[in-house]
Amino acid sequence: MSLREENLNVVLAELLSEKGLKALGEVILRKKGGRLEPDVLIELNGVRIVIEGKKIGMWDALVEQCKERLDNNVCDLCVMVEYADLKLRKLVPDQSDVKDALLRGRFNVGFSFLCR
Repeated sequence: MSLREENLNVVLAELLSEKGLKALGEVILRKKGGRLEPDVLIELNGVRIVIEGKKIGMWDALVEQCKERLDNNVCDLCVMVEYADLKLRKLVPDQSDVKDALLRGRFNVGFSFLCR
């Protein structure tokens, strides 16, 4: 079974919230000229952090997406998360199984930010 990235991103936001961060998954931001949809949005001590998550093999897309988020002033720091190794223990998982897979998973992570 394959999971949608949106599901993984929302569960990631839930896990971060459970750890005390002010995180919201798959949020839609309205901005002049269109709308922006960061995967996970966090505000930490006044710093806007976006986490962009993609499945394995999409690293170049993550880099471009983070550049776009920074260029459009959506965030001050963009974290790239490539879901590299997620193993579901059931053939038909539920949300708690997805959460467990994320907690046990392996990820490729990178950061991008603007110096002002």
